[in-house]
Amino acid sequence: MEEIKFRAWNVEEKIMHDIAFPSWNGMIEVWANNKPQTKVQYLTQNGEEDMGILMQYAGLNDKNGIEICDGDTLLDDEDFYIVEFDEGCFVAILDGNIIFPLSEIASDCVVIGNIHDNPELLEE
Repeated sequence: MEEIKFRAWNVEEKIMHDIAFPSWNGMIEVWANNKPQTKVQYLTQNGEEDMGILMQYAGLNDKNGIEICDGDTLLDDEDFYIVEFDEGCFVAILDGNIIFPLSEIASDCVVIGNIHDNPELLEE
């Protein structure tokens, strides 16, 4: 069974937090839709409430062994992909509309950033 992991983009501080699922003690408030990239309220390690965008680990790693999460930007030899959770599975979006199952391309790509830390990658 694949481990379920999350990280969260802190909207106010513009930093990424690793989230340990068991440490939440059930305190997750989903604000928008049911996709993993959802605004949530979560507990930081120091016990403070924080605001963020939740991103789930896809259960796959890139060709360098880096974990791939929802919202990551991937690069293969020539194409940029955005990882999204769509209709029950993780997919790679190419040029805004061509969708590939993430499992088909993950091992050929490298994680080069994510849509929150590196929004400029979306412009290229």
